[in-house]
Amino acid sequence: MKKITIFVLALLCSIRAQENYTLFWTGNHSGYVRTIAISSNGAKVFSGGDDKTVKAWNTSNGSLLWTSPFDGRVNWIDVSSDGTRVVAASSDKTVKMLNAETGAQLWIMTDVDVVIAALFCSFDTGVMIADEDNLVKCLNATNGNVVWSGIHDSNFNTGANFLSISGNGNFAVSGSDRFIKVWNITTQLQVMIASTASNISTVYFNNDWSKIVSADWSGNVRIRNATTGVPIQSMVHTGIVNAAKYSPDGSVIASIGSDRNVKLWNAVTGQQVWIGNHNDEVVSLAFSPDGNRIATGSGSTESLIRVWNTSNGNLIWTSPAGQAGQTVSRIIFSPDGNKIINANHQSNSIKYWTKVPTNINEQKTLPTEFTLLQNYPNPFNPETTIKFSIPNSQHVILKVYDLLGRELISLINEYKMPGKYSVKLSSNDLPLSSGIYIYTLTVGELNQSRKMVLLK
Repeated sequence: MKKITIFVLALLCSIRAQENYTLFWTGNHSGYVRTIAISSNGAKVFSGGDDKTVKAWNTSNGSLLWTSPFDGRVNWIDVSSDGTRVVAASSDKTVKMLNAETGAQLWIMTDVDVVIAALFCSFDTGVMIADEDNLVKCLNATNGNVVWSGIHDSNFNTGANFLSISGNGNFAVSGSDRFIKVWNITTQLQVMIASTASNISTVYFNNDWSKIVSADWSGNVRIRNATTGVPIQSMVHTGIVNAAKYSPDGSVIASIGSDRNVKLWNAVTGQQVWIGNHNDEVVSLAFSPDGNRIATGSGSTESLIRVWNTSNGNLIWTSPAGQAGQTVSRIIFSPDGNKIINANHQSNSIKYWTKVPTNINEQKTLPTEFTLLQNYPNPFNPETTIKFSIPNSQHVILKVYDLLGRELISLINEYKMPGKYSVKLSSNDLPLSSGIYIYTLTVGELNQSRKMVLLK
C-alpha cells in the first residue's frame, strides 16, 4: 500500500491556565437522568432516564424537539454517526430504534431481561446490546433482528453491567462481576476472556484496539492485552473506581473514584502523572475530543463539574455552586470541544454549558464552514497538496476520479474531528498519468469537487 501523508493543521490553541463556561440552558425530566448523547454535528442532545422517556433537545436554544415514551426507565442512548437514528435500551426489556428528527419508532426488539446498554457498531449497520440475563447480542440496525448472541457467563446468571465498542466499530468488550470478554462483531466470535476478582465499573478500548482498561470496585485500574487478556499494568485507587478511560490518542488514562480523586496515568508505564481532587466521590468522566481537557463530575454532597488540563493536572474551571444540579451522573463534551453537557440524578435535568472565549485568537481557532480548496500547485508534477476544513466531527471521504467518473484513489475514508486538514498527493507513488482529474470531498451529506491537472 502506498503511503499518503496527512497533516492536521493547528486544530486548537494551547489550553490557557483558566477557562470559563456559562450555563446556556437546562432541560428537565420528571425523574433521574441516566444517559445522555449528542449528535456528531452537535445540533441535538438526547437524554433518557427514570421518567421512562427519551427526549431530544435543540442545542442552539434548549428547546424540546420531541419525547418518546417507554414502559421502563431508559438505561442507555446512542446516536448513529450520521445523526439520523437514536437507539435506546430500557428496563422494560426492549431496545428501540428512533428517528432522530421526529422521535418516531423505526423498530422495537423485545429481549428476555433488562437491557443495560445498546451501542451502534460496524459502521452503524449493527447494534450491540447487553442484558441482565447474561447475554450480549448483535442486532441488525435496520430491523432489530438478532444476528448473533453470546453468553457472558455460563456458570452464573450474572449479566454484563458494562459494554463499549472499539473505535473501528468491529469489536465489543463487556464486563461483569466475574469476567471481561472481547467479541469480534464481524466473525461473531469471542476473542478474549479474563477473570476478575471484583465487579467491573467500566471497560474501554485504547485507540488502536490492542488494549483495554478496566475499573473495578476493589480500587483497581488494569490494562490488559485485548486479544489474550494478559494484564500489562495495574494501578490503584482507594475504594471503588467508578470509571477509567483512555485519552483519544491512547497515551494516557484518566480514572475517578470514591476516594474523591481524579488520577492520570501513563498508558505505557502505568506511572501516575498527576492527581486532582473533588470534595466528594467523583462519578463521571470525559475527555475533550482533542484530549487536552478532562471534565469530571461529583456526587450529591458537592455536585460540581471540574475541568482539568490533561498535560499538567491544573484545574482550569469549576462550575458555580448549585448550577450543575445534584449529583453530576453523566458528562460529555460536544464534538467541537467547546460545550459540556451533564446529566444529574436528584435534580432530574440536563445542563448545557458553553465555553466563553478568552481572546480573539481562540474565537478564530476552528473553521466555521465546510471548505475544499484548490490543490496547489496546479498543474503539478510530481506532488500537490489538497487542503480542506470541516466545522463539525464527521465521516470524511476524499477520492480522486478520472473524467469518466471512475474511482482511482481513496485518500481518506475515516471519521475526523473539526479542523483544517492537508493531504499530499504524489504522482510518483500513485498510478496517474498526465491529464485532468477530479477530486471529491464528501462530509456527511455534503460534497464538493475540484479539477486538478497532472503534467508528466
